[in-house]
Amino acid sequence: MASARKIRKVDKENHRFNEAWTNLYFFVESNAKCLCLICGETVAVPKVENVKRHYTLKHTLKHNRYEGDQRKEKVLLLQRNLVSQQNIFRKIDDGLKKYAKVSFVIAEKIAHNMKPFSEGDFIKECITSAIEILCPEKEKAIKCVSLLRNTITRRIEELAENTKMQLNELCKNFETYSIAINESTDMTDTLQLAIFINAKFSGILYFTEIRWLSHGRTLKCFYDIQEYVAAFLEAKGNLCINFDDDKWMNDFSFLVDITHKLNELNVQLQGKEKLIHNLFGEVTAFQKKMDLWITQIADSNYAHFPCLQEQPHISAINWEFFVSELKQMQEEFARRFKDFCACEDQLKTFSMSFDVDPVELQMELNELQSYFDVKSQILNRNLMDFYKYGLPHTQYPYLTCYSK
Repeated sequence: MASARKIRKVDKENHRFNEAWTNLYFFVESNAKCLCLICGETVAVPKVENVKRHYTLKHTLKHNRYEGDQRKEKVLLLQRNLVSQQNIFRKIDDGLKKYAKVSFVIAEKIAHNMKPFSEGDFIKECITSAIEILCPEKEKAIKCVSLLRNTITRRIEELAENTKMQLNELCKNFETYSIAINESTDMTDTLQLAIFINAKFSGILYFTEIRWLSHGRTLKCFYDIQEYVAAFLEAKGNLCINFDDDKWMNDFSFLVDITHKLNELNVQLQGKEKLIHNLFGEVTAFQKKMDLWITQIADSNYAHFPCLQEQPHISAINWEFFVSELKQMQEEFARRFKDFCACEDQLKTFSMSFDVDPVELQMELNELQSYFDVKSQILNRNLMDFYKYGLPHTQYPYLTCYSK
């Protein structure tokens, strides 16, 4: 039986390009390939027989007339042309990468700000208009950036997949991690399950930024499980938080309490069909509460601060510091809501038309206060419904305009 014929593998024969082929046959080595300077074709195996055969069959008649220095000049000219062509393609490739990067950056901002994916076209239109004024020579560049809805969708999907991949890689190096589950709502008031992961690895703490209301709940949750956190940190040899430090615990307890109170105010200011005088009333009530808290804390009375009151060394509490913090918060409230305070009389007119009597509305209010049926409506009806449906707009035009 004849022995099996061995198949030659040319890639193992160690053929290499010979620089002498450049002047003899107009060949150069480009990207690990044997390239003809004349026609741009490549030879699969860099062997002298293959290179010579290509030149003889395709270019001998036209290029054998170049000899000596003339041939060298022709080779240099063809080499310069090759480099020029390669640079053009390289610039095109770099340009495409920049255009793609711009679309990724804009897509990321659209997703981060929860804007519709169709906003890409509008953003491009705005950028184009700005460029036409500021730098018209760059107008062609922005037109090469694709921000179509489908493109933005694809970019965001790719970003999400890349983020997922990075998180998967990071999770492999986690030393410890904790998971917190919270309830939140989206822009349409739909309940969502929010999961936060706090992870520590390689000495770096990674965390997820959360909303204000969740900050307060997270602080209270941390306060409630402080014993378990302390035991866990001690087991890991990480004493970054000293729960035995009375001053730190007092400050932290005060932070938990005051954040909870701010959260309550935040919730009270939310909701549908809340009128401006209602919101102003909530803020005014909170400011009065701060007056009470300052007075009580100055007398070492912490009845309205349950977490602070639970501390074992309550007699050592630095009440002057807490009073100072509350006064600073008072000043901030006064600064932020000073415009509403200036309109307080107008708000009273809107909410209690039978108790105030501004000059510009005297005639209409005098008439309004004389009708018992109208008075009954304003006392027994929702104020918004009264101004919408119960108040005759043609009969009381100034009061109607005032309420708007």
